[in-house]
Amino acid sequence: MLTGLSPCDHCGQHTSNFCSRCRKTTFCCADCQKLSWPDHKLVCSPRVFICNSPTAGQTVFASVDVNKSSIIIAEKPLLRSSEIQFDDLCKVLDDLPASKLNAFFNFADVYSGGVTVDEAGKCIREMEVRRRRGKNPDATAERIEVERMFNVQQSCVGILRTNTIPIAASSPGTEDEHGLYSILCRINHSCFPNSIYSWRPDLQKHVLVAIQDITAGDEIFVSYIDVWFGRDERQRRLREGFMFDCKCARCEGLDGDVNSHRATAFRTVEAIYASSEPSAPLASAMGLVDAIEIVINSGISTPFNLKQLHADAQYFFGQAGKEEEELYHRSQVLAYENIIIGV
Repeated sequence: MLTGLSPCDHCGQHTSNFCSRCRKTTFCCADCQKLSWPDHKLVCSPRVFICNSPTAGQTVFASVDVNKSSIIIAEKPLLRSSEIQFDDLCKVLDDLPASKLNAFFNFADVYSGGVTVDEAGKCIREMEVRRRRGKNPDATAERIEVERMFNVQQSCVGILRTNTIPIAASSPGTEDEHGLYSILCRINHSCFPNSIYSWRPDLQKHVLVAIQDITAGDEIFVSYIDVWFGRDERQRRLREGFMFDCKCARCEGLDGDVNSHRATAFRTVEAIYASSEPSAPLASAMGLVDAIEIVINSGISTPFNLKQLHADAQYFFGQAGKEEEELYHRSQVLAYENIIIGV
């Protein structure tokens, strides 16, 4: 046994040389690192690393201690697109370099059986040939196996539906896009998240921000849905949108073991949202004012959830005809938006 040595990520030769940036991946020499860089750079970060989770495949862990409200990583998408037709998706994938195409087909697909990287890459290119030559396939297109094409098509769409993150529209009236990310899209869900991601138009990147202190070695979690929903609604949305049942401490009734004051705050705000009614806008607005104070005093406040709470309060005060209060909460929404985008 070679004690203290790990296989080179490119050639497999045992070595003690780590990537100087992420300190997680080993390369036996500069040549191997250079050859592997197109793939490795997609997941190379000094602040996080990807490895197998005890419960959910490959996911993301903190490499260093991270303070609340600090940016963990900022990542550009592998690809970004609105709701595109599949022929357009073929074109997007055909334009990707091999490293990014490999990364694409290594994502989970909960909607279909999935395909191998080699099979998918070949089939994508065959489909692109057919797309470019129009609706009347020639001899090349006729040789495409219909069933294999269908499997790849389903898997491509399934990967996007399973993993992509919404990107806010750049201006009113434009269509929202979705982005696929090498690191961010591997982060698991928890109804007790320790981080949140947000699109930064000034950077053209998604940023991952800690919403509580995170210790090196901790798994990083985000919430795929609104954290203020009650348990039944959260489970319904996760089943319908992501095809899994959440087993986090909050859903299993063990949230007091995680952090009692945070758990109490979440439950209180859940109840406030559950009691909000369009038919009683003033009472709903006042409840949200209480929720804002609870969130701040309990230590679970972030620019992201405060923006949401103020936006909801603004809406209900507007419905109640309370113009002064509506304008105040609108100003708070704008202030937190500026904090989020770094203005």
